[in-house]
Amino acid sequence: MTGTSETPVAQRNTMVSKLLHEKPAVEVQQVAPFGAEDTNPTSSLTPLQLLWLRRCLPVFAQPEQDVRNGYGLQAVFVKFVGDECHVSHIYKGEASYDRWFPTCTNPLGTFLYRSFNYWTFRRTADIDDLVFRGVDLNPDSDKPWASIWTLDHAGSQTWSQGRKFNCLCYSFVHHYQEDVPFHSWSTYREPVVCSATPSPVPSDSESHKCYSPTCFSSDIHLSASPVHSLLSPPLDRDTSSSRLHSTRKSCRPLLYLNTMNHLIHPEDGNPSMTKNFWHTYPLFSGGRQEAEAYARAHVPHKWNLFSLRHLFSEPKQEHDSSWVPIDLLSLI
Repeated sequence: MTGTSETPVAQRNTMVSKLLHEKPAVEVQQVAPFGAEDTNPTSSLTPLQLLWLRRCLPVFAQPEQDVRNGYGLQAVFVKFVGDECHVSHIYKGEASYDRWFPTCTNPLGTFLYRSFNYWTFRRTADIDDLVFRGVDLNPDSDKPWASIWTLDHAGSQTWSQGRKFNCLCYSFVHHYQEDVPFHSWSTYREPVVCSATPSPVPSDSESHKCYSPTCFSSDIHLSASPVHSLLSPPLDRDTSSSRLHSTRKSCRPLLYLNTMNHLIHPEDGNPSMTKNFWHTYPLFSGGRQEAEAYARAHVPHKWNLFSLRHLFSEPKQEHDSSWVPIDLLSLI
């Protein structure tokens, strides 16, 4: 009896293709305010899980040029499974950049890749996944998660220099499977103030100050605008108690998007590129299945081969108003 072996990425793509044909009924989970009686039968996040999210949600460092080109972070979905937290991060799309001139896009390569994505997944948005393993919901834990596992690790690849295949000005990126332990990640501590109004954008000197992670700026419930750009983000690898303002130390890992298709790495593979640090973003409860449904319904499809049929008619992209973001301000 013979069979074919698939890579983890191929297995995931096969699963996504099956979801497209199954068309499951997606039920968005809303979250009741902390301390309030939970009257929503579909709510699945506990108060401890919400506190954990406030403390451990990842921060994404994306090259500013990619954001300006229209491929910024759109939304993030989270789902707890046992002692794991599954995270799907959605981008407005992805482009092919020139192998030798990483600041320049390849229009033909981008067009063909979008067309492939739309044919395969019925979307032009980009979705990547990661899993927090060994989640500890104790608010006072010094190590609230043990490692981050992903099929979308960048390895040693840089923005437009992949390791899968190279041809002329085109480069193809390989997806690595890695399980990176807690101590290998830098901790991002964004400047925050206890205020009823949005906090101002901090200066470079202020951005390295240590603030109490129990106080959050009022935009934490996820404004979709990009945050300030810095070449040197506020990092913290020192876990000594003398540097903490609270026992609930922020443990938000800083994820560098090192490749043009948004593969992650704990180190910056493109230090010459100015970064946008996404520490606030639309956050929803759900797994990869819900993320796929959201991307197909809410992220506008970018121009691709299948857009030609819409030259004389508007594309039919239904927008479901039932998607309700998680409001982490309810914990204050």
